[in-house]
Amino acid sequence: MLNRIFCSNKWQVFLLAKNPLYSKIFASLLVGNLFFWFSTSLFMPVLPLHYHRLGFSEAQIGMAVGAFSCGALMFRFLAGKAIDRYGSKLVLTAGMMLSLIAVAGYPLGQAVIIAVAVRLLHGIGISGYGSAALTTTTLMFDSTRTTEAVSMYTLFTMIGSGLAASSALWLYTSFDFTGVVVAGISATALSLILFPKQETKKTQQNSNVVAVWEIIAQPSVYLSAGSLFIINFCYSTIITFLPLYVLARGADGMRYFFVAYAIAVVLSRLVVNKVCQVIAAPKLSFYLIMSFGIIMLFTANYYTYYALATAGVAVGISFGFAFPSLAGFVAQQTSEEQRGTAFGFFITGHDLGQVAGAVGMGFIVGLIGYKEVFSAIGILTLSYGFLYRIMLMPKLIKIDKQLAAIGS
Repeated sequence: MLNRIFCSNKWQVFLLAKNPLYSKIFASLLVGNLFFWFSTSLFMPVLPLHYHRLGFSEAQIGMAVGAFSCGALMFRFLAGKAIDRYGSKLVLTAGMMLSLIAVAGYPLGQAVIIAVAVRLLHGIGISGYGSAALTTTTLMFDSTRTTEAVSMYTLFTMIGSGLAASSALWLYTSFDFTGVVVAGISATALSLILFPKQETKKTQQNSNVVAVWEIIAQPSVYLSAGSLFIINFCYSTIITFLPLYVLARGADGMRYFFVAYAIAVVLSRLVVNKVCQVIAAPKLSFYLIMSFGIIMLFTANYYTYYALATAGVAVGISFGFAFPSLAGFVAQQTSEEQRGTAFGFFITGHDLGQVAGAVGMGFIVGLIGYKEVFSAIGILTLSYGFLYRIMLMPKLIKIDKQLAAIGS
């Protein structure tokens, strides 16, 4: 028996020596993260249809769906500062508790104002959880493992999101909205139980206080946030309004889109670390921006089963590569004591994109139509992509080469 225990411990030591990502604490973090994002993503395919069934207009649907990102946007930066000052544990726990309360309150959202309030609260919870969990991940390992750790973290994020995207409509049609809420509450509670309760082995330092502006003024931070904004703006518009666009055209193929998206986004996170070793994050951002521009134009004109499945694959791959590659780049460019603030601002690009896509486009769709909105966003995204390639990408590549030189 003792020999068996010894061999088991020896095997664990071997695994940790070979790859420090194989640890019980990090595994618990990853599984807890999977359940949390399963709960959060479960409502994205369902809410537009649920609010449409309740009689909400396109603008009201956009307001309710986008209130989630508004809440995250309002408190994300404050959450980042709180992490640097008080540590990840407190902010993380508060964010998860608020999210649990919000999910339990979704059935009360029969009126627009209540639906907006519940989504806003959920977004506030996400602002604390998202920044704290990502910061915790990057502080668990040294800089040589940062991108790999972020890739693993976001891989489990996408596994949770993918499982939610592929099962949400089935839950909704089989068990109505109540079934979706019960699944969401259960997953959030499991996440709260599983997520590591102790602080990471590295603690945030407050000795070298740096002005907030000096952190966010770094090109690697604000330009990465800008790329994240563009990508999430397109993504939010597609996820919120493509189901309604397909419904308005009398088609019925969104389940093919979401299943294809779920598979593609998970597979993309499996290989993102390898891809980032070959293609620098600034250059990869250019490809992703251009990809979303093309996707917007494609979905504006094609909505057959095959077209929707193709769009789902393209969205899954592009969205799957975006966050971990950019987050890893930001982490490599910022010191540990500045990382909470840097990520707080960086993820603001995500929130702004979600708000602009869901809320902003909700009003415009009602005025000019789905196809026109999708086409206009596609053209603007491609235009920004060319501008980024000419003026912004060279600056980020230069920074990336300087970092590599310092590391050498």
